[in-house]
Amino acid sequence: NHAADYCDRLQALFPERLYVELARRGDRIEEGAEPALIELAFACDLPLVATNPANFAEPHMHKAHDAMLCIAGSIHVDADDRARSNPEGFVKTASMMEEAFADLPEATANTLVIAQRCAYAPPNRAPILPSLAGDLEGEARMLADDARKGLAARLALYYPDCSPAELVKALEATGEARQPAIDRLKRSTTLRMAGESFFHCVLAGFPNAGKSSLLNALLGRREARVSALAGTTRDPVRGTTREGALSVTWVDLAGGYPRPGERLVSGLDRRMNPETRAAVERLTSLELEHADGVLWLVAAAGEYPESLEAFESLEAVVKLLVFNKVDLLDAPARASLAGRYPAALLTSALDGTGLDELRAAVGKCPAAASRQGSLAGEPARFLVSSHQEAALQLSREALDRALDVLDSGAGLELAAADLRDALRSLEDLIGEVTPDDVLDRVFAGFCVGK
Repeated sequence: NHAADYCDRLQALFPERLYVELARRGDRIEEGAEPALIELAFACDLPLVATNPANFAEPHMHKAHDAMLCIAGSIHVDADDRARSNPEGFVKTASMMEEAFADLPEATANTLVIAQRCAYAPPNRAPILPSLAGDLEGEARMLADDARKGLAARLALYYPDCSPAELVKALEATGEARQPAIDRLKRSTTLRMAGESFFHCVLAGFPNAGKSSLLNALLGRREARVSALAGTTRDPVRGTTREGALSVTWVDLAGGYPRPGERLVSGLDRRMNPETRAAVERLTSLELEHADGVLWLVAAAGEYPESLEAFESLEAVVKLLVFNKVDLLDAPARASLAGRYPAALLTSALDGTGLDELRAAVGKCPAAASRQGSLAGEPARFLVSSHQEAALQLSREALDRALDVLDSGAGLELAAADLRDALRSLEDLIGEVTPDDVLDRVFAGFCVGK
């Protein structure tokens, strides 16, 4: 018969690679042809394979696909004589297929056989691109030199006192010469102390002491986000005002304080992402370490023995105790508080109580003394967010890995991978990341499958 003759011709063209396809999705023509196809497969000694031609991913998409067929055919949905979408035409799971072909298990097993037979991987071979430098050693040197020059060009923004040549030389340093080179870079970094006539004043304290509200009141504008929820502030928020002859930079920190001799900042939300928490802790410690003065805020209406203990243990050039939110106290309670702590300032960001006295107290503080790394007449400049600090930290770790790889002679390819990571972190820091890059990162953790 014609079908058998056609099978013989196909077998001659595709020896041991010809399968008879069966589909069970409720199609009347496919169901009618199935007995004859099975009989033909057995007669010609051909293997069966189960398929499920799919037009959409999920069962609920059937109506949408049916409507799209109407759009493609320029016909109304309610027309009788039109192509219709098969409700079984969705991507089915392996268990669904096994259940549909329970009487023909070899048909589903052969789907894996075909997948394995179609698997392909290109053969391994050595690179065949021509060498740009004439030989492998010259190419390695060229790659290393170009990488250092490119990295130095990007780092120049953060080390304004170093020439590109000095940056390249520092990046070339290895062994015992590396640490002195790193120290020289640190001395030229944009992270500097405040110069004379400038005062770097940090608002610190436990969560919900009203630091953000007080910063907004001092600046006369809404700079920091205010919330009753503890731990809203994570990154330092800053603003500058003129207090007499002194230019004061006010900095609102995350609620908490570094315990003496420890890196940990108490009071931060324990549910915070570990990397973010580490960055917030480092920034909080850094701001407190380099502050010219610290205003330690205590919620006047709350329990504050632990906060007062933290204030006493705080090491700062200038530190002032501030009882904030005194608007929540009645007059006798305010008088009692002022009597018990005569050196403290009583303030309220809500009604402005004590703000003039606080400004005057800060204005009388001595201007920032010249210290190593300061520039006279230059305001303090710091990293402004935990995101930036984390980006720098990731970049530094990647550079350290690259230097270790180069020192060990493990190969330029490995070092190049670490340098790409460092570059990516620096691009993230300065904003040279495109929306496509952001989307790639968002979807990198997703597996889009059947």
